Amino acid sequence: MADDSDLFETIASAVPFGEYMAKGLEVVQGMYNFGRSGQGQQAIEQLQQQVQAIGADLKNLSGKVDELNARVTQDENLARLRSINGYHRDIEGLAFELTHATSADEIAVIAKKASLSASSMTDDEDLWLWSDILHHPSPGGTEGTELTTPEFKVIPLPVYGLTVGLFSLASSLHIAKEPSAAGGYLSTFQTLADTVSVRPDWVDIEKPPKTLPEKIRASITVMPIAATNYPTGGKCTYGLECVNRIERTAVIVRTMTLTDSPAGSMCEAPPNLGYADETRIEDEYAPIQLLAVLEEMLFRLRTSGTLADPPRQDFPDIRAVTGALYAVQPDGDLVMYSFNTDNHLSTPFDWHTSGTVVGTGWRNYIDILSGYWNVLYAVQDDGAILWYEHDGAANEVNSWSGPKVVEAATIQIDNWIDWRISGGSGWMYQVRRSEGVGGGLKQAIPRITLESAYHAGYKTGEGSFSQPATLANQWSQYRIVFSGSNNVIFGISDDGRLWWHRHDPVHGSLEGPVEVGSGWDIFRNVFSSGNGMIFGIYPNGTMMGYLLNEWELGPHDGPATWVGPVPVGGPNWNGFQRIIPRFDEGSITVK
Repeated sequence: MADDSDLFETIASAVPFGEYMAKGLEVVQGMYNFGRSGQGQQAIEQLQQQVQAIGADLKNLSGKVDELNARVTQDENLARLRSINGYHRDIEGLAFELTHATSADEIAVIAKKASLSASSMTDDEDLWLWSDILHHPSPGGTEGTELTTPEFKVIPLPVYGLTVGLFSLASSLHIAKEPSAAGGYLSTFQTLADTVSVRPDWVDIEKPPKTLPEKIRASITVMPIAATNYPTGGKCTYGLECVNRIERTAVIVRTMTLTDSPAGSMCEAPPNLGYADETRIEDEYAPIQLLAVLEEMLFRLRTSGTLADPPRQDFPDIRAVTGALYAVQPDGDLVMYSFNTDNHLSTPFDWHTSGTVVGTGWRNYIDILSGYWNVLYAVQDDGAILWYEHDGAANEVNSWSGPKVVEAATIQIDNWIDWRISGGSGWMYQVRRSEGVGGGLKQAIPRITLESAYHAGYKTGEGSFSQPATLANQWSQYRIVFSGSNNVIFGISDDGRLWWHRHDPVHGSLEGPVEVGSGWDIFRNVFSSGNGMIFGIYPNGTMMGYLLNEWELGPHDGPATWVGPVPVGGPNWNGFQRIIPRFDEGSITVK
């Protein structure tokens, strides 16, 4: 067992690890870029050149392992290295064959061989398990040296990337020559895509890693380390330490100070304090980026049968859609993400900020909702509601007006609020749960009501909310409730069905429920940024975007029609305490 005086010599340092992985990423990205532009031949030529470059790194690796072998027996590592070299030689030969292949049948054979080689690499679990050397002091001052138990390493990844990249090129070329062949590749596309992607329901620590990116992400952790046991002047300072078990490194990536620690309490970091940093570091890690490129290549092949970019589709009513999301980090910082797309989701989501810090001290509110444009309502644990206006929204800077109290504190004894929902333009809805009255079974059945309240001074923060008015005396018991803006309310039932409702403020009526979708229980969080744009976050933190065409008036003349889903990119969206979408009239917070 290792202790603080021990020193690891990891196989990951056998060649300059960063350069080795960066080379693999460069190779795969270059192949994909050529494939996207329709320059298949240039992609093949690029592949041949880069196969040789990766081969040079493998020679360096062999020399280093031989050097280690002189000191410690490393037959297992040498056997793994010989296997990687064998796969590399196979790809070198297939790349040469692909350069000279002319017929669809010849290209199909090459694609088949490459897919079998890729599957063989991932099926061989031992290929990814490597031993490190542990140096530790021994009695008498001498140094002891031993091999560690083999652990997951990404040493084979550049060669694996070459293999999947070659398969992607060959299959794309084959389908271009013989379009009817596309169906025969679907299962292979899916199998390889599953290997290089994170499962939607995978959550680190909660489930063991299975796929390559899951194993890499599980090997990187960021944990807060308190500088002192107790607060100093009400402040606790933490260092965020990133441990990379693949490279055997541990570094402090940054420090942070939390200012709301009560006197006499110990410094205990809030849950997930380092989660945002951990996901950012993982996302920027070259092995993860390499796998992300492969995932995108395989997704494109599975959906369109080609790596080439599709021609721009012209929609007669296409228009730009912009929006923004606020997100509260575990340390209380409020960050802002702005995006661009279009009303057909044909334009990839462009997150033109990577999370700009626009506020601090937001982590202690029990709820935060969008109001009108740059207005936020923050709910305290005593029920008081505070009004804020983000004066720096246009430039994404930390400049605010407020807070102003627009709802006084209240004490709830026999009822509580499950959800607060912003309807936009000063309207707020709440789902209130009350204990059943009477005896017997009736006592155990809660009463669920939907209420509305209006804040006439929503633009300025003046005045307060009106007394709640009941819209529905026995409302549906949804697992998730969120706003669609413009007084539209969505609910997700336990069976995953999505239901649409709309409040008419003029007549005080409530329309719905109308079923508009199913299968929404696969998401951990769901919310809308208004105008039909709905986002769902998988348990693994990936977010998908949908567009409901009949969002405002409901689908009265037939079933609901949708655009999507499309992956929207951005950070790992599970790293936040809550997300507050901002789009015109505002939407609900995600709990």
